[in-house]
Amino acid sequence: MLYVNGDLVVNGTKASPISIQSLETGVPWGGLIFGKHRSGGTITYTVIKDAFVQVNSGLITMRHCIIDNGVWVADGSR
Repeated sequence: MLYVNGDLVVNGTKASPISIQSLETGVPWGGLIFGKHRSGGTITYTVIKDAFVQVNSGLITMRHCIIDNGVWVADGSR
């Protein structure tokens, strides 16, 4: 799992998107958890695979992103 208690900036491009996933293809992992921080950052042109994204507070800006085989949790509940 990647626990973020600050800002996370991930800047992929349309021609070269970023992939965040387990080292083993298709194996679920802990996901991205954004802690209680006023802001949270920006994620652009990124594919998050086999995980959930949980936002406990703050503002996460996601543009041109895909959560593949995962779950978006906006309020901190599972």
